Amino acid sequence: MKTYIEKEPVFSDSIQLTETTDPGNADYMNISTKQIFANTLVNQKEIREGDSKNKIITFDSMDSKKADKWTDVAMMESGEKHKSLIEKISIMFKNVRYLYKLLGTTDISKIEDGTVTGAIKKVNKALKPIDAENRIEEMTSINQITSVGFWKIATIENNYAHEIGIDNNVGDFYAIVSNYNGNGTDRYTFGDLLLFSPRLQGYHYAINIWNENAQARLVLTNDNILTTKEQINANTDLRNIAGATAMKEMFSEINSNLANINATGLTKIGAVPWKDIIITNSGWNAVVFFSNWTGEKCFPENYGSGIILPCVDVTQKRILYIGRSGKLYTGFCFVSDKDNITWYS
Repeated sequence: MKTYIEKEPVFSDSIQLTETTDPGNADYMNISTKQIFANTLVNQKEIREGDSKNKIITFDSMDSKKADKWTDVAMMESGEKHKSLIEKISIMFKNVRYLYKLLGTTDISKIEDGTVTGAIKKVNKALKPIDAENRIEEMTSINQITSVGFWKIATIENNYAHEIGIDNNVGDFYAIVSNYNGNGTDRYTFGDLLLFSPRLQGYHYAINIWNENAQARLVLTNDNILTTKEQINANTDLRNIAGATAMKEMFSEINSNLANINATGLTKIGAVPWKDIIITNSGWNAVVFFSNWTGEKCFPENYGSGIILPCVDVTQKRILYIGRSGKLYTGFCFVSDKDNITWYS
């Protein structure tokens, strides 16, 4: 036996087999063995050094164009099979698609350094907690606010508070500046902010800034809506408002009371012409609506309408008259002489 070395092996698609008629020497007997050995060397080199671009690997892919969640990937370790490695890579591709969807397509190239890290830094800066730079001891101008974010305003100078429309200058304010357009130092040109204080008890101010002029508007909450007529009757706060249901209840009660008054003797007559009215001291508590469209001379204006009201003295009547100019006149007359009226300007 001797050692056989093949320095330049060549792959053979077929091998030669020894026939019974072949000479029985070693050269003939080793031909097929040499071919198989050469094929083995070629395959080994291909496995170690060859191009695998045409190799087919079967694996379970986790990649998806509709990636909607993140999937953790196990560590890649030495000694793994190709199938296992490619499956892990497919999960990575799916995660990249998911991140891309989260990032969106908004151009951030002009935010900070144009990277996601830079954009996040910008947002964090805008949402920073209230520090010394965002504290105002006394506000005398809206230009003291120089950026979006949260601001602490200890007090607002009284004259300035009145000027911009803050009618309850309680102090201890906190501002959320949602929109800022200015130079970042001493000009707040355009924007919006919300102004809160724990002392305001249930409402806040919305402030709009236009050309460096601030205008505050009171914003009420549901706590300021009065929902019953009892709450309306007991209310002393001008900031509270009556709800629709409570107003409906009150109007219903007023209408009912008017009906009761009419039922007990107060008579409302249609707006009859003045010349057709007969005034007597019977039914002394009657209320009469009249019109004067015939130019009666006893009135300060020739045309108008009015109301005849009862007096304590049943021999007299009080008259309210609105002329066609819109001016209101008051006067009185005796029951016995309705066309001789004394008027007061």
